[in-house]
Amino acid sequence: MVSQSYFQLNDRFRMEDGQKVDKFITGEFIKGVVYGSQIVVTNPTCSTRQLDLLAQIPKGALPVSGGLATDSWVVPLKPYSTHRIETAFYFPAS
Repeated sequence: MVSQSYFQLNDRFRMEDGQKVDKFITGEFIKGVVYGSQIVVTNPTCSTRQLDLLAQIPKGALPVSGGLATDSWVVPLKPYSTHRIETAFYFPAS
């Protein structure tokens, strides 16, 4: 299973009922604001899985924090485990 969410890098969390929760982007991206992408893969089976993951930042965005526009990872996932990958980017123009 795979999920991908976006967040504003300098405003990532909010407090809800006394707990810190993710503050994911639900609207449009804003020019000049640095965003992060969180990719979470889960292995819900009883067998180890070897995954080849490929991720790209959105079209028109530039990578930050030493990231790449397109990157790949080999991820061994043990049974019933998860793995998280994060990238960062911004849009220089609308």
